[in-house]
Amino acid sequence: MPPHIQTMMFNFFAKRGYLEPAMKNLEERRLRECQTKTKQF
Repeated sequence: MPPHIQTMMFNFFAKRGYLEPAMKNLEERRLRECQTKTKQF
C-alpha cells in the first residue's frame, strides 16, 4: 500500500478512536506472550 494511503487510513481510524483499542490489544498480547515465555523457562 502506498504510504500516503496508509496515512489517510491511519488518520481516518484515529479520528474515530478505532486505533487506541487496537493498540491496547497489541500491547496486551505482547505482554501476555512475554509472560508465557518467562513461565516456560
